[in-house]
Amino acid sequence: MDTALGCVPVDFYKFINYLYPFLISMCGGILFLRLAWAFVGISRAAGDAKLISDMKDVIFSDLKGGILVIFSIFILRLILVGIFKIPGIE
Repeated sequence: MDTALGCVPVDFYKFINYLYPFLISMCGGILFLRLAWAFVGISRAAGDAKLISDMKDVIFSDLKGGILVIFSIFILRLILVGIFKIPGIE
């Protein structure tokens, strides 16, 4: 199907394969912005221990989420292809 975003596949499995890289890229962009916000928050904390601690928590939770996003392709492939044996997922 031709759209403003290009040729979007109509088949469900091809649509998931088309959409997945876009979603991963969007997660990476959001992760970068949140990490930049946390680092700026630490640099502007001016010795406030509670704010520094809160920003460290944000950084560690973002890094854990980033690792989950990075390994999500392997997790999905394991579940969808390895366990459920769904054809068409690349």
